[in-house]
This record gives sequence, C-alpha cells and structure tokens, in this order.
Amino acid sequence: IIFALGFIPILIAYFLRIDLKKMLPDIIFGITDNLVLVIPAIIGAELFGAAGALIGAVVGNAISDAIAGYFEGNISEFLHSRGIDATRTVLGASLGKMSGCLLVGIFLIFF
Repeated sequence: IIFALGFIPILIAYFLRIDLKKMLPDIIFGITDNLVLVIPAIIGAELFGAAGALIGAVVGNAISDAIAGYFEGNISEFLHSRGIDATRTVLGASLGKMSGCLLVGIFLIFF
C-alpha cells in the first residue's frame, strides 16, 4: 500500500504539468533517504525497543539526509551535463521527495 501511495505525487505532478525529469533528483533523494533511514531504526528497535527505534530514526535521518543529498546533487549535475534542464520548482521538489520516500515502501514486504 505504501509503495502504491508513492505514485500519487507523481500523478499529481503529471496533472499539474510538472516536468517529471526535473523531479528525478528529488525522487532519488526520497528513495535513498528512506532506504538508509530504515536501517538504524530497525537495528535500534531490535536492540532497545521503541526508544531504540526513535533514537535510530533520528541518527539515521541525519546520516540519510547527507547521503541522499549527495546522490540528489549528482543526479542534478548529470542531467545538467546532458543538457537536461534540472531546475526545480518548490512543488515539484516536494512531490518528488514525497514520492521517493513512499516508493521505498516496497521493501517493507521483507520485514
């Protein structure tokens, strides 16, 4: 269900005529962010319960934001080097990150 919700922001962007190519760096950010975030949260939960999950999520969020920002910047520079305008709008960036974060829900089937 969470994975399917990841397509809603993409559909909204499509209907609002937001260029989906410009959203790619933000979608990659969201996917990377939540993929990395979930690891320390799960480890914290397994070792220390709910409090461990919260601490793991806070630490994981700081680490995952840094890693995801690196990938977001690389994708943006790559698109720019290929002549693709990667200039983003506030709404496009927001919807892209939301979509990427929710698309990670596909991996929840393993837990």
